[in-house]
Amino acid sequence: MLFLFRDHADGNKHYIAPIPDYAIRKLIDLNPGFKDDIRRGFRQMRQGDAIALLEAAACIAHDTYPDLDVQQFLDEMDRLQERLQRRMPQDAQPLQRLNVLNRFFYGELGFSANLNDYYAPDNSYLHEVLRTRRGIPISMAVLWLELAQGIGLN
Repeated sequence: MLFLFRDHADGNKHYIAPIPDYAIRKLIDLNPGFKDDIRRGFRQMRQGDAIALLEAAACIAHDTYPDLDVQQFLDEMDRLQERLQRRMPQDAQPLQRLNVLNRFFYGELGFSANLNDYYAPDNSYLHEVLRTRRGIPISMAVLWLELAQGIGLN
């Protein structure tokens, strides 16, 4: 079993989700276009290591978008996390944190489903969802969860 984690600037690892070994094997088998280092990384992770979800998604996108600056994408998420943290009262309870996050993500940032072109492949690439603020629910959920975990919502 593989577990996804995300390292945050605060030095903590935040648990994301388990991924069964068979899913990792199938992902590798069905995507021969993965770069060798990505394949090697997934094989190592099957042996019990952790993977950072955003980094993994960016590496997968890098296969389709070779000019993608992975670090720039990760830095942008860190900047959003910092902006969100500045809006968060120090003594905020979980429900208040959730409300602030939702107002920030859906209201201020304007994330929503891409209803005009729901099945477009770019709706699945997190860097494109971050850029356009449009995507499919699962892609937006990954970004939302990243921010949620950064403010202590687990």
